[in-house]
Formats: sequence, C-alpha cells, structure tokens
Amino acid sequence: MAQAQPAAVWPWIHQIMRRLISNWIAAVVASLVLTLFMTSACSKSKSKEGAAITAKIAGASEANSALQKKDYDALLTALGTATAAIASEADQAEYRKLTNEVLDALRLVRDQDPKAAEAFQAVRMMVMGR
Repeated sequence: MAQAQPAAVWPWIHQIMRRLISNWIAAVVASLVLTLFMTSACSKSKSKEGAAITAKIAGASEANSALQKKDYDALLTALGTATAAIASEADQAEYRKLTNEVLDALRLVRDQDPKAAEAFQAVRMMVMGR
C-alpha cells in the first residue's frame, strides 16, 4: 500500500487553510464596513429629525426658528446679528459653534432645496470672511 507523501499533502492542506483564512478576513471586513455604514446612516437620520441650534449667542434662537421655518433670508439676518454681538473670545467660540451647526443643518437639506444650497454658500462665505 502506498503511503501519501507528506510533501504532496501539505500544499493541499495549506491551500484550504489559506482560503478559509482569506474568507474569514473578508467576512470580518465586510461586517465592519456594514456596521460603519449603518451607524452613519442612523446618525444622519437622527440629525435630520432634530437639527436644533445649541449655541448661546445673540441671534442663535432666531437662527434656529429661521431654520425650522426654512426662511433662509431671516437665517442670514440672524447670523449677522450674531456677528455684531461678538465681544469676547467666548462669544467668538459661540459664534463658531453657531455657524458650524447652521452649516451642518443646511448641508443635510441643500440637495433637496436650492434655496438651502444658496444659503449654505452664503454662510460659508460669511465664515470665510469674503
């Protein structure tokens, strides 16, 4: 009876093990990608539901109500009020927070609303100082 050569059996087992490991790695990577996709999609849907402004500076509450009403002209006026109210470093930090929150809220709706896209560009210009 002929015995199997160890050299002939080892490459066959090695190929099976290599395929199992590569499939396992692919499954782990796919599950991580799927998990990241689902968590980002869930966080975006939650932020669309309640895009409230939390900054505490003059004009923030007006900006929040203008965003809720989709009155983008009033939003820009409220941001102008907030710009005029900057008197200290703390106010500057609150203004940055306000503009970031406004930009985030506008970024979510700018694809569906052309007025929101215009307001987004205007706020970006205000932030950049142009």
